[in-house]
Amino acid sequence: MGRTPRRDPTGHPGRGEDARSAIPEVRVESLRQRFARFRHTHKPRTRYPQALRMAVLEALRSGVAELELRRACGLSADQLAAWRRRAEEEAQQRAMVRQPARVFSVVDEIHPDVSDERALHPAGQPVELRIGGWSVCIQRLEE
Repeated sequence: MGRTPRRDPTGHPGRGEDARSAIPEVRVESLRQRFARFRHTHKPRTRYPQALRMAVLEALRSGVAELELRRACGLSADQLAAWRRRAEEEAQQRAMVRQPARVFSVVDEIHPDVSDERALHPAGQPVELRIGGWSVCIQRLEE
């Protein structure tokens, strides 16, 4: 049997561990009610909304027992496992999103032996970028 929190004469949970255990109970009851409302207003096998799935995962992260949550919300272990996998995949995708490229402005001096037209369109001359011990050369193949 589950342990019932000790209450003081005013009816509030006691101090210490019993008071902390009341928070997950409230969270589980809130989620149970949300799932009941959802099931009442939607057809069977309707996909749960993202907000409801994330609320379940957040409750698990905050320390609510998985079995207690599954029983209260009517969820299967497979559903929770799938939701966890999906959340992990989304977190990895967000982490892998590339940062915007940094653009460096480079202005070369025009050499006196290069005509103005060729300076504007240096098609035949390679462009070299040096970064640390690396060098990248780019040269136009066709004119």
